[in-house]
Amino acid sequence: MKILNLKVLQENQERSLQSLGIEVVTKTIAQNQIVNYCANHDFDGLLVDANYKITTTLLDQLNSLKFIIVVGKSLAHIPFEYAKKLGIQIYTTEQAYIQTEAELIIAHSLSCLRNLKDCNREMPLEGDIRFNQMHKLFSQGNTLWGQTWGFLGFDAVAERVAQLLQNWGVKFMVAEQGKSSILNKTQRRNKEFTIEFETCSEETLCRKADVISVHKYDIDDYLINASNLNLMKKTAGIINTHHPKAIDEVALVDALNDDTIGFAALDVFENQPKPEIQVLMQPKISLSPNLASHSKQADYLASKMATQQIINIFEDLKK
Repeated sequence: MKILNLKVLQENQERSLQSLGIEVVTKTIAQNQIVNYCANHDFDGLLVDANYKITTTLLDQLNSLKFIIVVGKSLAHIPFEYAKKLGIQIYTTEQAYIQTEAELIIAHSLSCLRNLKDCNREMPLEGDIRFNQMHKLFSQGNTLWGQTWGFLGFDAVAERVAQLLQNWGVKFMVAEQGKSSILNKTQRRNKEFTIEFETCSEETLCRKADVISVHKYDIDDYLINASNLNLMKKTAGIINTHHPKAIDEVALVDALNDDTIGFAALDVFENQPKPEIQVLMQPKISLSPNLASHSKQADYLASKMATQQIINIFEDLKK
């Protein structure tokens, strides 16, 4: 087996594949050059990162491949069914990033509710001369205990957030059709547990939730616009780590400026990698540069998962 690795596997995983007799060619190749490069080599598989755009046109040109593995958490639509018709299997490592993204969502919520983002901005500037004033100003934050968390959409990351918060006294609402009112999950330490949540319309969720997190990828228009924001509580906040186009940022900044809502947290942006300056400078927004799906542990796990997928394919081909 011969695979093209566009520098997404960690070196130790690459060596483990080579030890099994799998040829791994590691290169940095521009996307517009990938077809020409593959045409001159007999590759069975291709490993790409989540930023790589897999289109039907590309698949038509690369239909000699047996498989493609996407290492990372992709927001882009991947044409799985079309690839299958061409005899190309597409594998992903999205499961590796569930815990990492769930933790960042919760971290952003705590940063906003407990005023940590404000403390971290102001303490380095005047913490030595306004310590007592800052204590008084920032000590009136809120805990997550007793809050209602609303999920716009419900995916594996949302499920993990609910699992992590189920003993924090948090209530859950989900604006997603077809979800039951009780989510039965497998096991934790050999004990089954359940998570209860209210299913509702997006309008009801906006009105009642204290914290809202976005968990939808396939969207045609803003999930959160001026109308949605006007429905929310003045103390409520919204967190987006999922889709850059999920929130109308102009309406969001206006709502924060007018105290229509309490806070926001953004890990993805409409105009990334150059977010709008009014978004970056709005003090009620907790900011991070696409960190949700990245941590040492997640990246290692994703590389390990991709390696195991290749080994499984290799073993199947030998049968």
